[in-house]
Amino acid sequence: MTKTQPNHIKIRLAQPQDRNQIFDIQRDAIQILCSRDYNPEQIQVYADFCSGY
Repeated sequence: MTKTQPNHIKIRLAQPQDRNQIFDIQRDAIQILCSRDYNPEQIQVYADFCSGY
């Protein structure tokens, strides 16, 4: 068995250059996690709204 280093996570405040990645994560979460509760049209409208910021 090989020992591996644990993943190191650094938590910091978001920076302006993080904006697009944050919106991508939010859009993906909406499209995946909300798919059981909302129809595709509702999800697309919300995803588009969030991408517009």
